[in-house]
Amino acid sequence: MAKSLAICGYFRQHQTRGGWASFFQNFLRGIHEAVEQDDRYRDLQVTLFHNPECVPYRCDRFAYRPQISRWGKFGADARFGLLASREFDAAFFPSYFRPPVVRSRRSVVVLHDLLNKNFPELMSRPQRVWLNMAQQYALRRCDAMITISAVVKQDVMRYFGERFGPKIHPIWIPMAFERLDGELAPTITGGRPYLLGVALDRPHKNLGTLVRAFAKLRERRPDLCLVLVGELRSRHPKANLAAEVTEKMPAVGDVVRELGLEEHVKITGFVSDAELGALYRGAAAFILPSLHEGFGMPAIESLGMGVPTLVSDIPVFREVTVGVATYLPQPRDVDSVCEKIDQVISGGAAARPTPETVAKIRGLFAPATIARQYLEILLGD
Repeated sequence: MAKSLAICGYFRQHQTRGGWASFFQNFLRGIHEAVEQDDRYRDLQVTLFHNPECVPYRCDRFAYRPQISRWGKFGADARFGLLASREFDAAFFPSYFRPPVVRSRRSVVVLHDLLNKNFPELMSRPQRVWLNMAQQYALRRCDAMITISAVVKQDVMRYFGERFGPKIHPIWIPMAFERLDGELAPTITGGRPYLLGVALDRPHKNLGTLVRAFAKLRERRPDLCLVLVGELRSRHPKANLAAEVTEKMPAVGDVVRELGLEEHVKITGFVSDAELGALYRGAAAFILPSLHEGFGMPAIESLGMGVPTLVSDIPVFREVTVGVATYLPQPRDVDSVCEKIDQVISGGAAARPTPETVAKIRGLFAPATIARQYLEILLGD
């Protein structure tokens, strides 16, 4: 008997860029590939509920239902739960929110991180209260919760209770590397060698330390540039942080100006997939010195593109980079980060992931491979 799966994919236009949007697009690509390739899912009926002005992924294999919502994603998901969920065997909610009413046989929720628990000072009290309430409710009411790493699962059990362990399933984020492949060459530095960072400018991303380490490294390597890809903190309305947080971990643009590095640090904002792929291919090294992550997609993209990759020595990076990155034991220490970057650059071609490593990373995170793991949980097989 055919089964039916509803995927709640309501986005507003400004939500179609960044890590969460990339995760969801890669997930949909993987589901598409899995149902086309795997006989077990040949008869699966997949319906995507979406904003009529913004469809995150299109293919002939899915059915599409537009939703109009004054209240954004939460309103759209709640409306689906009340009015349409009874039509489906399984309902998938790709963020932490599970509506109060869901009439599908199964409901599955994804939890990406617990930043509100690990770095509460980065959020307002109303945000923390809402997230705590929504996360607890989703955990109690869903049939299964997927976390994007085993580290996030451990966080959930630590903060909400070991009893939830059996219903939590860690599954890594799917990565569609073909979107980054191509022949485009980077031009932003005018031919100068460069380091690359890809991250939203948020305090826990620790980009200020990267900029300061780069400034120190330029004393030895004056031709070197730093390219930072991602949304600036000043452009994000939810980034209004307490004064003490901003003082301790200032916005990256402020650090660049403070050090007089405007000619040597290129801040791009968001770029296209083709441009991002070109930046990865041309980089001397990639650095992500985060203090906290649920996963860390850019580190996997970097490894899958064959770039020397340096990441903080935190448990989640040890997990998802499967031991093939270079780890920063003191990611807050400017001198330590500077030395590690210099060592990697000095290694030249030998510092790059081998072709075997690149193939391994691309295989582990292939969208269809990850999607099959999702479908087993979604359908209760």
